[in-house]
Amino acid sequence: MHTASTTRKSARRFSRTRGGVILATLGAAVVINLGVYLIGLALGGTYRFTSQGQPATVDILTLIGFTAVPVGVGMTIAALLPVAWRWVTPTALVLTVIAGLGSIVAMPLQTDLDAASALALSLCHVAVTVVTCAGLMRLHAIRQSATHREVRMRA
Repeated sequence: MHTASTTRKSARRFSRTRGGVILATLGAAVVINLGVYLIGLALGGTYRFTSQGQPATVDILTLIGFTAVPVGVGMTIAALLPVAWRWVTPTALVLTVIAGLGSIVAMPLQTDLDAASALALSLCHVAVTVVTCAGLMRLHAIRQSATHREVRMRA
């Protein structure tokens, strides 16, 4: 039988693993973006735009895919690179900010989306950037903790 204490301990252990951080970051990014998307719908956003002369729509599955794939791939790459490469986290943070915020200019602001849709999708880009940076910092903390344990073991 699981108690609340056991569940909290399991959650803490999971958040200390690289896989746990990747899944938590991925889940948070998707959930936040779904919330922003639904608020955009409630405010009258249609998420319709023209792509290559044809009408297109950003639907929920597209939003989930455009959130989950880059976050999942980027976080996995950052988690798998060796601990000895100290430049991984700072480089990943810079790339995350450039890609996340730079892509606002490329997609929502360069299309013929209505104002509510453009604002909501821009906020989705910001949310992915912030959540991914938080996940990268957690990975860095785990990496630092592992490095300190190795140093203590050698001493």
